[in-house]
Amino acid sequence: MKECKHALETDVMRECLNNIAGSDAIVVLNHTKNGVPGHIGANSLIVIGLAYNYLNKKIFLLHEPPDVRKEKSTHEVLIMQPVILHGDLGRIKG
Repeated sequence: MKECKHALETDVMRECLNNIAGSDAIVVLNHTKNGVPGHIGANSLIVIGLAYNYLNKKIFLLHEPPDVRKEKSTHEVLIMQPVILHGDLGRIKG
């Protein structure tokens, strides 16, 4: 738990989720990680699920998510109908 000490002390996850509740949309910055282009990690998947299923927020992905053979969660992410920005944040319209 030592590696989580700061996150636990500041309750960073709850703060993040509360910030999403007060926003109009989320933007997932799914850059390449460990050689997987468009990687979506566990925390991002939690945020996407909350934004879509519970808060009914618009979801933007900066890049195309990975092939489902690289990350099994890609299927679930695509079902939540994100707008894929293809690397261009300027495509977000207010």
